[in-house]
Amino acid sequence: MADLEILSRLGPKTIRLDTGRGGIPELTDQDIAAGLGFASPTIGRAVIELMYLPAVGQREIDKACGLIYAMAAAEWRRRKDEMATAAISHEMAKLLAQRNRDRSESCKRHISTLEGKSYVAGLNSWPDNLHSRLDALSEVLLRDLLANKKPTNVEIAKSIGVGESAYRQSWAKVYDWLYSAIVDSRHASAREIMRALRKDAA
Repeated sequence: MADLEILSRLGPKTIRLDTGRGGIPELTDQDIAAGLGFASPTIGRAVIELMYLPAVGQREIDKACGLIYAMAAAEWRRRKDEMATAAISHEMAKLLAQRNRDRSESCKRHISTLEGKSYVAGLNSWPDNLHSRLDALSEVLLRDLLANKKPTNVEIAKSIGVGESAYRQSWAKVYDWLYSAIVDSRHASAREIMRALRKDAA
């Protein structure tokens, strides 16, 4: 049984978990809730808590949103740094070629390659006004993750308050990256929890 499938049954009185060790111990919902304590304090764990714990409130939602903010800010900085580095490398290569009067084909190819990398890095960068949409993005991401369903681009654009064209051009890459990263984190947290439960059940 998949880790998340087991966790999805949190709430029934007992869950039978095949540990692969010759026995099938019974786990209570309290056992599994305790297993959450063995997971790293990531957005993945926070989403699992929202999905499967019987009583969650605004505090838990705010905690998850804060983790999404931190993840988004770190990725925004990484992409901006990558764009700046690529642009500087391209400009420096052009300056050196001019200084050295290097008009060789190999030099031209090198500059062209760096120009291409700078262009791609610019396309991959996230909007400068990311902060203005983080609240809406976080709420939409949590809604979609808890429903385990990705809406259409039109629906997401409407939810975060931008036009469909602007969403496709600037915001889809933000939503898609965050959604995938959070899903990966959720699966990693589920594996941590189940490893702890299997260890205790052994």
